[in-house]
Formats: sequence, structure tokens, C-alpha cells
Amino acid sequence: MVETIINMVVKRLAPIIEKRVRDEVNLVLNSANEAGSLVSKLTKVQELLDDAERKGVTDPQVKSWLGKIEDAAYEMDDALDEWEMKIHELEMEGSEDVSDCWEKVSSFIQSLCLCFEHVVDRRRIALKIKELNGRLESIAKENEDEFKFLPKLSGEKNQDSQDFKRVLETSYVDKSKVKGRDDDQKILVSKLLSESKQGNDIHIISIVGTGGLGKTTLAKLVYNDFKENQHFQQKIWICVSDPFDEIRIAKAILESINKTSPNLTEFQALLQCIETTVSGKRFLLVLDDVWKHDDKKWEPLKICLSKSAPGSKILVTTRNESVAKMMGSVDTHLLRPLSDSECFALLSQIAFEKQKEHHNILEAIGREIAQKCGGLPLAAKTLGSLLSFKDTVQEWNNVLSSEIWQMEIAEVEIFPHLYLSYNELLPAVKRCFSYCAIFPKDLEIDVNTLIRMWMAQGFLSGETTEKMELKGRQYIQDLAVRSFFQDIEEDDLSGHISSCNMHDIIHDFAQFLTKKYLPSHVLGTLKSVRVLDLSSCGLQELSPEIGNLIHLRYLDLSGNPIRELPRTLCDLYYLQTLNLNLLDNLSKLPEEIYKLINLRQLLVCYWSDAASIPQGLEKLTGLRTLSCFKTERGGSRLGWLKNLNQLERGKMHIIIDNLNEESDVIEAQNAALKNKDRLQSLCLQFRGEVRIDVMEALQPHPNLLRLLFCGYVGNEFPRWITTSRSLKNLKYLVIMYCSSLPPLGNLKALEELKISHNEKMKYLGREFLGITGDERAIAFPKLKSLKFISCVEWTEWEDITEEEEKDVVSIMPSLQELVVFNCSNLKALPHRLLRRTHRLLRRTPLDELDITDSHLLIEQFKSSGGYEFLSPTCQVKI
Repeated sequence: MVETIINMVVKRLAPIIEKRVRDEVNLVLNSANEAGSLVSKLTKVQELLDDAERKGVTDPQVKSWLGKIEDAAYEMDDALDEWEMKIHELEMEGSEDVSDCWEKVSSFIQSLCLCFEHVVDRRRIALKIKELNGRLESIAKENEDEFKFLPKLSGEKNQDSQDFKRVLETSYVDKSKVKGRDDDQKILVSKLLSESKQGNDIHIISIVGTGGLGKTTLAKLVYNDFKENQHFQQKIWICVSDPFDEIRIAKAILESINKTSPNLTEFQALLQCIETTVSGKRFLLVLDDVWKHDDKKWEPLKICLSKSAPGSKILVTTRNESVAKMMGSVDTHLLRPLSDSECFALLSQIAFEKQKEHHNILEAIGREIAQKCGGLPLAAKTLGSLLSFKDTVQEWNNVLSSEIWQMEIAEVEIFPHLYLSYNELLPAVKRCFSYCAIFPKDLEIDVNTLIRMWMAQGFLSGETTEKMELKGRQYIQDLAVRSFFQDIEEDDLSGHISSCNMHDIIHDFAQFLTKKYLPSHVLGTLKSVRVLDLSSCGLQELSPEIGNLIHLRYLDLSGNPIRELPRTLCDLYYLQTLNLNLLDNLSKLPEEIYKLINLRQLLVCYWSDAASIPQGLEKLTGLRTLSCFKTERGGSRLGWLKNLNQLERGKMHIIIDNLNEESDVIEAQNAALKNKDRLQSLCLQFRGEVRIDVMEALQPHPNLLRLLFCGYVGNEFPRWITTSRSLKNLKYLVIMYCSSLPPLGNLKALEELKISHNEKMKYLGREFLGITGDERAIAFPKLKSLKFISCVEWTEWEDITEEEEKDVVSIMPSLQELVVFNCSNLKALPHRLLRRTHRLLRRTPLDELDITDSHLLIEQFKSSGGYEFLSPTCQVKI
């Protein structure tokens, strides 16, 4: 983990040494040489970190040594923050133009004072660099005298700690000591007995789950189920482990079948021998504990094994879903945690092996302890073993009140299994994972927030914010496929992971990794803090002292009754994320917010006055998220958005007030929404009258995926909202509080359409379908969900004619869900139109029809005994 912060410091030092040190501070204490020496020392330390971190898992003295390095590296990073900020201040002062002669005199006097001030600052920073150099010298000497860590050779892979070696498992298992896996066993046995639909490819099934969940135990149960069963002519158990040694695996397969070790060394010869041996035979091969996804090594084995008889199966156990995919798994069995009662059954079987006094009282405590296992059989066994040596109620209560990560037995029995997966991670990903220990257990983690925090801490190195965010998403994926994260939710627009949480034992492991590893500079002062979350804490006033936290990258003030933000907030030069959501009392943003040139995310609520952003917004060209922007006469102007072309992902909400003048057209054109090709979701909310040429100028980029159109009172819609070319990727469209609807049927990518609270809409005509008379055209070709919500004045939905039903183009052929909720005056649904959604069956492909609180439709449905255009399988809600 230390390697991450050292990498960051070395990368920051390199350009400063090349460009800045020579020009800015070379005259002060020979800082350039000091900085160069620092880089040299840090680089040498980097070479030792692999060996040191491996030993530091179990050796407190080594962990302390690593902590000293981390402290020094963080302090160097703090010093570099100050250094770069002073350089920026000098550049800003040098760029200011002074025209008045008296101002020039005043400016000259001020510059003399500032010059002296800068020299003092530069001297202090240079002295800090020199002091850190001395500390690193001392730390390096401590290694030479005591630890003697070995440098990592180029290309050398991570080695497991000597204390955490993998155990090579065999197929033998005591079934009486396994709990809660009967259903899993039946499912897998059924899959192994089923006929393969893979053609010539061999059928592969994978069991996937985190360390300690019982994958190998389940594989043993399944394997032994076939011991007396003649379904498979050959049954082979191979413990693969790491590395994936294809020659050793090939030899083991032959040895298992022939009961003798082959006298062969060449992989090609071994493969030929396997092909001959398995030819025409049906076998079951278990490959236990597969770690690496190296298809170049696996593919030759897979090909020669496929020469076997039909019905042969391979069962794989792995912690990594990517490995399961690489192996070519047809079925992936994600292993669930045990229930609390199953954990207690396993724990009590071991804990009460010898009869104890107070059995009933201890059993009640034991059930509570079982809940700490988080469904992990390994934890249940470990705690059961611990409790078997404890006889009193007090001793059991002590175990109950202790955190698992604080127990010595956890370090010996549980965490080694998790450490093996952890050791597979890159150093930067290890750092990102251990940081997750700061979250409470069972918290649903917002991935965007987590990535912003990682960025703020400097864990995501990269030249641009975009590259850092991409790297963060890749790290999230790496942790998810290795089961460090669970309960994964994906964003329906991007497909990226949007939220997750951590299994309790995984969280305990993260705390174990950090329990003696928190840098002392964080404990000693808030001045060095990079992430500050003050959300929903009742804060009424933010102190002007906030400006002294110069290293701050992430600030969350959401959910507080703050009325005003101090001007000093704008002194936070390095601030990347500012969360002002749910600040209902906040009247405005500080006037100098444009000084936050490193700001990447600015989050404000659309109902807050803070959504009116002061002039200078156009200078924040690095913004990637601007959740809301409110225009108003004499205030914020649309043209300020012109240069914000990095905006992306999270929804941007633009509130537009009464834009009905000629100058407003120019402002709308200057906003250049059509140039913002990274923006995925946009809400346009209108208040008052808006000219149609302003509307036309607000055309977004064709890459837009989601659009919310709210409050438009005009009868004429902009052309771009009705043409597929303008919105060729649009999947989700919401139209709210509008008086009419444009023809939308030509939006070829549209999958979900929601019409909500169009209270003035009384009639919906066929023009809504966008039908042009072209028989090859399809209206709403990909639309899956169509919803009308609370259109209370709506009385008629025009149907197509009988002649048109025969000749008209296909309409909504993909429609699965139709909701007409609280449209109490709508007299009927367009039966012919809905029959036309399936040209051959003359029935809609609807899976669900919801007419809740639409009273006239409900009466019609009941009186007619249902709708003839519905299929028998369609679910109707009334």
C-alpha cells in the first residue's frame, strides 16, 4: 500500500525538478539537489516494498517501518502541495494588469511585501524537503541494520507471505461437518448430469465466491457424489492453485487416469497423450482453486480434453469471475453465504463437541456470535474452534463483544485465505481496497463518491481526470470480480457499477490491514486532510478557517442548514469535489468560486438558490459534473456553459427562466450543448415563456442517452427532439408538465418513454407516432416501456382506422410494459394500434398492463371481460 503514495510523490517531483525547481527555488538551500536526492531515495525504497509489505502483514516492527515511510511520503506530498500553490499564486499575481499610476506605486509596495513573504514560504518549504531527506536516510539505514529487505527483480510477480501459503486440497471431505450446502450440491449435480448443448466444446461449470466461502468443500461434495456412480468413466481431481502450471496440470491428469506418473516433459507430448487417453471416454474433471486467467495456457488443454465422449464435464472453483469467463464456463454458480442459523449449526458442532456447563446460556450467546460470521463457513469454523476452549459465560461474551478483525485467531485462520486474493491486486488497487475500511459495515457505497475520494487521496495516478476516473472504474471492477465487493448494482445508462457494499468479513479484513497503518500525520492534525465529509451533521455555519485546509480535495457539506459559505472556501486550490446538495437555506455561492480551477464535480440541488452560479463559471473548464445550473435575468447566463465540454455522466439539470428576447437566442447558441459529447443525461426545465429559436439552439449532442423535458408551455417543439439523427442514441425520454406532445416515433433507439403530469393535454393524436406513410418505417422500433402518469385532463387517445390497421407500418414491436396511471378521464385504449404492435399475431407483446386509478379504463376492462388484444400471459394491474 505504501508503494502507491511513493509513486505519486515521485511522479509529482519529476516535472518540478525539471521545470520549476530551477526557476523558482534553486537559490534557496539548493532545493533542486535536495529534491533530486529525495527521488533517488524514494526509488530505492520502492524496490524494497514488495518484500517489506509481505513481511509486514505479520511482523509489527516491519509494519511500523512501513508506517514511517508512509508518513514521510505523505508529508512530502503536503510540501509539494504548498510548493505548487505558491507557484500558482506567483503566476496569478504576475498576470494582473495595473494601469493607474497610483495603483502602480501601491502595487510595487505590495509586490515587495509579497516578494519577502514568498521568499519566507519558499525557504520554509525547502527546509521541509531537507528534513524529509534526512528522515528517509534514517529509515533506509534502519533497513540496512535490521531488516535487510530484498529488492524486487524486474518482472518478478508478487509472492505469498510465508505465513499465508496456499493449501493444496484433495477431494476427501467429511460430509457430516458440512452445513447448508445441500441445495447447491443438488443444483450442481443436476447440471453435471444434464446433456450438453455445446456441440464439440466441453461443458464447463464454475463455482465462484470469495475466500472462505466453501467453494472447494462444495466441489468435494459434488465430486464424491459420483464416486459410486458410473455416469462418468473417469473422475479426476486437480488442485491448480497459482501459478497456472500447464505442464504440471497435464501430468496430474494423466497420473490420475493411469495411476502412474508419465515420463514426459514436453507440453506437446503430454497433450497428445491426454487426447489419446480421454478419447471416447466420458469424464468429470475438477480444477480446484484456479487463479490466473491466462487463456494461452488453458486453451491447448481445453482443446485436447474436448476429444472425449459427449457428456464430459469440467468443474472449476475460483474467486474471480473473469477466470470463470476465460475458462469458457457455460454455467457460473455464484456461491451464496450461509444463513445465520446454518453458521450457528456449523459453529455449535465444533464449540459444543465437549459437553459444557451453562449450555443453554452459551447457546444463546453462540447464536449472536454466529451472526458475526457474515455467512462465511470458514469464520464459523474458526470461531467454533476458539469457543471450544472457552467454558464460561464471560469468556463467550468477550468473544461476542470483540470485533473479528481484532481477534488474534482471525489473523491465523481467516485472513490468510483473504490475503491470497488481496496479494493478487496491484499495489494501487490494494490501497484503494484498504481505504474502504472507513465506511460503516452494511453501507451501500456509491461508486462515484468512492472514486472521487480515491482521487482526492491521490490513489488514482493519471495525467487527466478522465484517465483517473477510468482507472478508478477499472479498480472497482477488479475488486468486484474478486468478490471483495458484493450486491453490485449497475447504471442502466453506462453499464458501469453504480453501487456496492462489502461483506462483513471482507470489511473486517480491510480494517485488519489498516489497524496499525494509519499515518500519524492524519491523527495529529486536520491540516493535511484530503477528504472531509461533513454531510447531514447539523452544521449551521462553515468556519472561514476552512481555507487553511489547503490540501483538501473532497468536501461534502450536503444536508446541512448552512445559509452562507465563507469567501475562504475559494482558497482551496486543490479542491476537486464540492457537494452542496440539500443545502436548502444556502442563498448563493461565493463570488470567487472561479478560483477553484481544479474543481471537477460541483453538486447542487435544482431547488437551491445556489444553482445560480456567479460569473466566472466559464473558467472552470475541468468540470466533469455540474448537477444543476439555473439561468435568470441579470444573473447566470447560458453562455457561461460554452467551454464546459468535459461535462459527462451524472445528470445535468438546466433551469431556464423566461428566455424570450433576441439576446437569449445568442446565449443559448453560446451554451453549445451540441458540443458536449460526453454528457449522458440532461434535464431541461422551463419556467415561463421560451422562444422556439431558443429551444432550437439548445439542441444536445447526439450521444445523449437520457433527456428530461419539463415545463415547456409552447405548442411547437424544437425539430431536434423529433428526429432520430439529432438524438440517435437516446434511450430514455421523460416529458413532464408540458401541454402537448411532439411526434416521437422516429426516435429509433428509444427504449423508455414516460409522459408525466401533462395536465393540459386532452387529446393524443396519431401524429404522436411519427408515421410518414413509408411502409418500411417502424414507429418506436425499440420502445419497451410506455408510461402515462397523472394526465388528469386526457380524454382521448386516437386509434388508427380499420384500413390503416391493414396497411400501416409496424408500431412499437418491442413494447413490454404499458402504464396508464391516474388518467381518470381517458375513455379507452387504442385497440387497433395496440394490436398492430405484433403484425402477425394481432396481439400486443405486452408483459404488463397497468391501469391503476384510471377509473374509466378499469370500468371498461371489467365490463368487457378483458382486452382482446392482450396475450393470455400479460399481467394486468387495475
